[in-house]
Amino acid sequence: MLQRDFTKRPRAKKTLKETQQYLDLALHAGYIGLWHWNIKTNTLYFSPEWKRQLGYQDHELESRFEEWEERLHPEDRDSTLAALKAYLEGRRRGYEVEFRLRHKDGSYRWMLARGLLQAGPDGKPYRISGCHLDITERKRAEEEHARLLIREQTARAEANAARQQLGNILERISDAFVALDRDWHYTYVNQQAANLFGRRPEDLIGRHIWTEFPEGAGQPFHMAYEKAMAEQVFIQMENYYEPWDRWFENRIYPSPDGLSIFFHEITERKRAEQAARESAELLRCQNQVLELIAEGAPLRETLDFLLRVTEAQCPGMLCSILLLDPDGVRVRHGAAPSLPESFTRAIDGESIGPQAGSCGTAAFRREPVIVEDIATDSLWDDYRDFALKHDLRACWSVPIFDEQRRVLGTFALYFHNPGRPTGRHWQLIEMATHTAAIAIVKNRETEALRASEERLR
Repeated sequence: MLQRDFTKRPRAKKTLKETQQYLDLALHAGYIGLWHWNIKTNTLYFSPEWKRQLGYQDHELESRFEEWEERLHPEDRDSTLAALKAYLEGRRRGYEVEFRLRHKDGSYRWMLARGLLQAGPDGKPYRISGCHLDITERKRAEEEHARLLIREQTARAEANAARQQLGNILERISDAFVALDRDWHYTYVNQQAANLFGRRPEDLIGRHIWTEFPEGAGQPFHMAYEKAMAEQVFIQMENYYEPWDRWFENRIYPSPDGLSIFFHEITERKRAEQAARESAELLRCQNQVLELIAEGAPLRETLDFLLRVTEAQCPGMLCSILLLDPDGVRVRHGAAPSLPESFTRAIDGESIGPQAGSCGTAAFRREPVIVEDIATDSLWDDYRDFALKHDLRACWSVPIFDEQRRVLGTFALYFHNPGRPTGRHWQLIEMATHTAAIAIVKNRETEALRASEERLR
């Protein structure tokens, strides 16, 4: 039996050695540094891997408590020693601490230390064993994550502040402003835009523009929005929005996220521009007529040209000039290039009076006579059927005066639909009556001079 026991001992010793080698390899492969501290004798053991984690060979670093303590980072020293003391005194349930140790190259490595206390027969601690794990990379990752998180939070806060500031600016500007995403949903509507829409901003956010305003589909600005979005190009445009009878200027800024659109109403400006163009055109036409008068063109030719250029300013309008006889009783055909000839022949030579249609009444009253609907106005009782036969439904007539306020004739505007004159119509009436008066007076002066010369012969 004794012989067999001695035979097995070398084998057990060999097995133990191999097991220790396997353990050392596993600890090295797992980067686990072991340490043991005999508290009673104050002797320590640091494994080769423990030392390697700090950049040392096994023989370069003594296994002393001071070697560990002196390498603690100044910021971690007090808390780490306090945690160890609390564990040894039983005031801490376990020993697991993270701290930094100084590496051989002067840098600091983060360590995760775990330890287990063993008590002696007297119940007092006499040994603690544990391990070190190098968690520097994990700590760096955590620090980087924390930095990124702080950066993200800062960026988010800055973005929120920027959005708030932008919102404040967009609410203070005089322009209306809306933002649309790529799916044509409103993402922002300032109060000026909401006022134009007659809606609250919150009622439009998230809503589809063409669902909320279907009448806008197909309008010029709709096509401009599509082009700006598809081609990512800035577009500035002026457009007339027919459903609202208003003009707008749009500045459309595209981005990968959608469109930012600034717009404001320019109806008054466009009307002023239109009025200026119309006034310039009227002046040009009047000058052409005045040139004919100066050249001594026949009165019929001059008046005919005057009415044609006047009609060109307002399509659908039919003009007429009747000349009052010298006796002041009857009116004669002067010019009516667009009225049916049968109609002009019928009223030629008619007497003026208090109920003589629009022209005869205007000459009689010496004031404008506006008949909105020939079919119902009593002034046209004697001429209604004939006028309606030629599809004439409205007639506005104004006397033509000379400088002494003597009636020379009448200028009339006929229409195929009932209606009242607008400001534009009154501009045309003023120009035509003034120019016609010049032509008629000039013609009468010429005729009087010719008659005088004939008498002197």
